[in-house]
Amino acid sequence: TPSHVKYLDDLGIDIVGLANNHVYDYGPDAFEDTLTTLENDGMPYVGAGHNLSEAMSPVYLKVDGFTIAYVAASRAEKLKMTPQATETEGGILRCYDNELFLQAIREARANADFVIALPHWGTEHSTVLEEAQTSGAREYIEAGADAVIGAHPHILQGIEYVEGKPVVYSLGNFWFDDYSQDTMIAELHLTGE
Repeated sequence: TPSHVKYLDDLGIDIVGLANNHVYDYGPDAFEDTLTTLENDGMPYVGAGHNLSEAMSPVYLKVDGFTIAYVAASRAEKLKMTPQATETEGGILRCYDNELFLQAIREARANADFVIALPHWGTEHSTVLEEAQTSGAREYIEAGADAVIGAHPHILQGIEYVEGKPVVYSLGNFWFDDYSQDTMIAELHLTGE
């Protein structure tokens, strides 16, 4: 319910990633209600929007004199497709074809000190990485991401460095009903050097 948005504030959440395979589960009206609820609370969100331009737009947060950009996209639809936003309709940014996500990363790189890419990807309950994850991570780093932090598989997946930049393929579960798999928190230390 809209009143639950206060829990995000209580937990100290600064930004919400909405590019995922469940944000549209209850249809377009509930999706739009989610966006409006977050907007009314002043909670930034990334990877979804009222149109494609919004879904592609990086979100910039200022931290200790640095500008950190966040971009998000999803390639996790299996049974029903979460719609990609269009010029006139709301939805998410998808990254089955990375072209638009790479555009968003490049835009972020041009306007921020650090860029964090948040792909929603991978096979649920599997530690085996998809080729799209490993090749995608390299594309995102080459386009200007300083870190890639993935989600969706519901379990931990591997971590590697690409060109010296961290790629966390899946954080596992932070909080998800009926799942008890391991989880992790990724803590990044950013310096201007």
